Amino acid sequence: MKSSNSYKHTALSFAAIALLAGCAKEPVSENNGEEVVKVSIEAGSPSTKTYIDGEKIHWSPSGDQLNVVYRGYDANGELMLTRQSSTDADYTITDGKAAFTAGLSTIDGIKSYKFGAFYPYAYKYSTSKISLSVPQTQSPTLTSFDPKADILVTSGYKESETLPSKLSFTLNRMVALAEMTLVGIGEGEKISKIEITASEKINGAVEFNLFAENMADEWKFYNNYETMTLEMGDRPASGNDVVWFTTVPTDLSGGTFAVKVTTDKNIYEKTADLSGKTFNFKRAEVARFKVTGMTCTPKPETYKLLTDASDFSVGDKFVICSANYNTDYARLMSLSANGSGLAAVTNVTVSESKEISPIPEGACILEVEKGAVDGTYSFKSESGYLYGSEYANTLSFKNTKGEESSWTVSVASDNLATIYNAKFDRAVGYYSSKFSFSSASSTYIYYVNGTSDPSTPVTTPLDTPVISTSVSGNVVTVSWEAVDGAKDYTVSCGTSEKTVSGLSTEFADLSYSSTYTVGVVANPENAELHTASAKATASVTTEAEASTGTPKVVSIVFPIEGAASGNKVGTVPTGDDNIKIESTGSWRTDSADGRDAIYMGRTTNSTLTIYAQNGVTITKISMSAPVGYLIDLKWEEKDGFTSGTFTGGDWTGSLKSRIVFSPAGTSHTNIASITVEYTK
Repeated sequence: MKSSNSYKHTALSFAAIALLAGCAKEPVSENNGEEVVKVSIEAGSPSTKTYIDGEKIHWSPSGDQLNVVYRGYDANGELMLTRQSSTDADYTITDGKAAFTAGLSTIDGIKSYKFGAFYPYAYKYSTSKISLSVPQTQSPTLTSFDPKADILVTSGYKESETLPSKLSFTLNRMVALAEMTLVGIGEGEKISKIEITASEKINGAVEFNLFAENMADEWKFYNNYETMTLEMGDRPASGNDVVWFTTVPTDLSGGTFAVKVTTDKNIYEKTADLSGKTFNFKRAEVARFKVTGMTCTPKPETYKLLTDASDFSVGDKFVICSANYNTDYARLMSLSANGSGLAAVTNVTVSESKEISPIPEGACILEVEKGAVDGTYSFKSESGYLYGSEYANTLSFKNTKGEESSWTVSVASDNLATIYNAKFDRAVGYYSSKFSFSSASSTYIYYVNGTSDPSTPVTTPLDTPVISTSVSGNVVTVSWEAVDGAKDYTVSCGTSEKTVSGLSTEFADLSYSSTYTVGVVANPENAELHTASAKATASVTTEAEASTGTPKVVSIVFPIEGAASGNKVGTVPTGDDNIKIESTGSWRTDSADGRDAIYMGRTTNSTLTIYAQNGVTITKISMSAPVGYLIDLKWEEKDGFTSGTFTGGDWTGSLKSRIVFSPAGTSHTNIASITVEYTK
């Protein structure tokens, strides 16, 4: 063949019919003189591809394609051209025969052709010996076998001196068909898959030569696998379910044949002992059999990968995993501590469909409840609620709900889930062979939907009360809105606490000019349905005590009789039992420079403390320094723990206990006089 030869294309029409040899066979003359075998098989109506319908095997209305293989020879019989072509997607069916078209190539100098074909279409690099595999995983239709699991091959090649406009083929079915009836599956259960295991290899490949002189002499079957899986797509069971599949020819006589059926609720299993029995799958024949007496065990729950946070809700159960694919590094969080985190369970299998079943022993299974904080979840295990702690990034369990056991869940586009606690701004993650609680963590969630038993209630916290407060003098009134499902309310103000059934209460005789935290918790009427609510809190400050008259004044000017320069000050005589003054500073009594004062060095721990005694309230404190000296102090008032700086002049406020002055750190302080005003 020269490279200058030009290729030509023409449309070629085929009439083809799929046949099954072996059952009730009746030779008839059809298809342009070709001998055709008519087959009688009992089954239901079709869905796709080559299918069984009533008494006949048909082509499907669309979707089927042949691979046409052809060779061209010169006048001396030398091979000049080998090509293969798929038939077009459009074809017609008349009386069970499909008329296909295909575009075929030719070159100048070809004097004769040979044609063969097979189904399903698959491009082959070598056309001398062609091998097609019977799928080890098949998806039967409701009434027929998987269309992709059929293999059809022309009986022998066709010859022509020219490129014909029409060819007719007879096709042989190379696989064995099986019609299996499953008896005893619970009606309405959804069949997800059927796994078949035999004592001999039931699945493999078919090898053939389309251009052999006697093609049947060169057929070969390779039995490669003892197992097969039928994906059933959650087909509803009837209790008497017919399932079709195909195999390579196999003789199982005297061996075993096992079937495992998985539904949404149970697993059914049966191993048939074929000792002394004949049982085989023959090419182009149907093996019909029933599987009865299957044992039934409840199906372990399957936990599937959470890919959308909106699928996650109260009542669900879940496990926390380090990986989203099957790997030796897949780990599940356990109930056992590992340092500040939780240990990992290692024998975890994540399926290709991103599922885990069964859950290995020791793994922590968490049930989703409503969290103690609005808009959050709490996660309950057999050891208590999962919680995080600020201390050492601890992750553990506790018996009660709170902010530290309230979580939000989000899922990123790569399915990484963030289990986040807002109180500590941390999340659950996997690091260094354990599950920990840190600032930047994520992991994977595998979950099952909530309980299918509506009689099993989900215990959730009551709604958090909405509270309001009012103050009159030293009396605080707390009110709140009613909470559905609440029996009564626990109300607190500072360290005082009471339980009331109404919607308001008051706390009297509190300290004046003092700040308190008030809280309200709703308690459940039915503990099987609800837990106590989160505590609603607010801050209130009582009013200042009303003045009872003109302020009294205590005024002290230094030096004090008996004070010696350099000695510690101690208690300063005030002449008034209601006011006490103490200092850890020292005296300065130096008439040469006119400095008679309490001295507090800038780098010392000296203090000056003024006490209000016998229930009085100090309203003003004034201090002055000797001429030419400074006051540089800071103060802390111990009623409300307020503070500030003081460089002389006046301090004003409402003080019922004490105020402490200490060095501010910039300059030495010299105090020549102290004046205190107070009211009863």
